[in-house]
Amino acid sequence: MNRLLRWLLAIYWIFTARAFATIPNKKLEQMIGQMIITDIYHSDIDVQSCEEYKFLVSGCRVGGIILYNKGGKSNQISSPEQVKRLINKLQSYASIPLFIAVDVEGGLVDRLKFLRGKPYLSAKEIGEKVEKGEWSLDDVYRYAVKQAKFLRSLGFNLNFAPVLDLAVDMGFMESQQRCFSSDPSIVAEIALQFLKAYKEQGVLACVKHFPGIGQLSEAYDPHNCVPLIKNYDKDRNLFPFIAVRDLVDAIMCANVIVPYFGKLAVPLNENVVNFIRQQFGCNELIITDELYTSGLGYYSSKGNKKERLERVVEAAYLAILAGYDIVLVRTFNKPYIIKKIIQKVEKAVHEGIISDSVIIESYNRIIRIKRQYCIINK
Repeated sequence: MNRLLRWLLAIYWIFTARAFATIPNKKLEQMIGQMIITDIYHSDIDVQSCEEYKFLVSGCRVGGIILYNKGGKSNQISSPEQVKRLINKLQSYASIPLFIAVDVEGGLVDRLKFLRGKPYLSAKEIGEKVEKGEWSLDDVYRYAVKQAKFLRSLGFNLNFAPVLDLAVDMGFMESQQRCFSSDPSIVAEIALQFLKAYKEQGVLACVKHFPGIGQLSEAYDPHNCVPLIKNYDKDRNLFPFIAVRDLVDAIMCANVIVPYFGKLAVPLNENVVNFIRQQFGCNELIITDELYTSGLGYYSSKGNKKERLERVVEAAYLAILAGYDIVLVRTFNKPYIIKKIIQKVEKAVHEGIISDSVIIESYNRIIRIKRQYCIINK
């Protein structure tokens, strides 16, 4: 009797799990792939690099690729002609056109500085010009238009900027001159000019780092730990994000813990996703900050290489489980990580852990934004 009962229960769970997965397998894989933005290791268009591109873009069908100026043989941004050629090659493998992303905040975080011979002004420099009356908001807008046009001319359609974090003395972001101001209103006013300029030029601007990490001490780098932001000032930190929400189409969340939202780290926290949906609406893309190099991924704690790589996969899976539309995951020449993420999420859908409606909703948001910014021809 017990054996019969166990057999019947096993059959029940098999058919129940299948009932949850109403999306055909191939389509489900494509949808999950679109929820991933990753990097590439090789920069030259040779046999080895093309195999990597094919695996990620054609095989895993990722939603986007982010380019870095790493230096040496892995430098992917060395000249305008090389960048255009590389982007065209990547797009040629895509059944759904890619987000081609870059970090151009200005100052220390400007992946295109070698193409121009100098970096764009840092956020701090722009903020100081506005506060001193040297620049008007119209000047900021014109500056942002030129920047967006340059990105678009190279083939980029997504910039992880502007930064909406507040400048705080002895803060991690302030120490790198990545904040416009300590005044939430000025941060919002400047950010609005960038968002307006980028949208008009057809380049998606992604505000960051929700929910605001200006208070983070310069002693803590979210790239190698998961800092706890104590005494989080909700009203001040959230003000710039709320003030610009009408122009926001993408929002990046920081690899930190903010007790206001609960004990979980922000990229794994359903409360954060629900808060953004309530405040911003259901159309914006919610994106994690990079997970591989974070304290949530490879640098999370001691362990062998295999265990660390598994934590990268787990972090991406948990972020999608929490409701994030896109996970940003570098591979450092281990592209199979992306396939593992897709397989883990796919398994969770088949088992009913992740509803297929969650995947469908995120996929539809991604496609809608790609159409809105003419990445996909309407």
